[in-house]
Amino acid sequence: MKVFPTLQIENGLTVPFIGEPPAQTSPVDMVEQLLDLGCTHVTFIDRDAAVGKGNNRELILKLAHRFVKSAGKVCIQVGGGIRSSDMAQLYLDHGITWILVNAILQRSPIMTEQLVARFQSRLTATLPAFHGQFRESGGGARPDVTLEQAAQRIRDLGIRRALFIDIPGEAGQEPDFQSARRIAEIAKIPLLMSGTVATEEHVHIASSIPGLQGVLLDAWNVAGNPQLVLHSTQPCA
Repeated sequence: MKVFPTLQIENGLTVPFIGEPPAQTSPVDMVEQLLDLGCTHVTFIDRDAAVGKGNNRELILKLAHRFVKSAGKVCIQVGGGIRSSDMAQLYLDHGITWILVNAILQRSPIMTEQLVARFQSRLTATLPAFHGQFRESGGGARPDVTLEQAAQRIRDLGIRRALFIDIPGEAGQEPDFQSARRIAEIAKIPLLMSGTVATEEHVHIASSIPGLQGVLLDAWNVAGNPQLVLHSTQPCA
């Protein structure tokens, strides 16, 4: 089970999936902590770009370069506001391993076809859900699309990797592993999970679900737990 320390970046600062961060650690300092621990996996989410209110692109590229330079063979994921082939290519050109894409897969068939044609082996399709109900990338309800239908859509497109985002409604919410299991059964591709996964116990439960191969946790949750760090130093694959 791979663990991806995750930095969600908003207005140049690292913010948690939900609630308040334990301290105002800058993204640069957090990356340095992860590198000092030997982490080879990391995820950067541009929250501003995801909602169309600016972006943190230059900062993320700077952080990615630092990670590549110091950690050698790494596995870097980037998501948030990637809505064009050119943007996907920009990140890949700067050493990013996986591109996380979401709303574009449901809304724009033409752009979806372009992304899949050019980057099929490097795409991770995200599936946001709240209490098992599929959501837009910004959190809006999609009553016309079930989570199962979205998972089937990913499979039909030939995308080879997916991320189930279990949107938390409150701090301490237990992960929806039942939905993760359903997605893995339908999509039949390697699956990651994020959002409500936060503890070593959650990671242990996740490891028992067939097809669920990795989880995304807030970076400081990983940095403060030696066992989680061990799951963040495995070879990239």
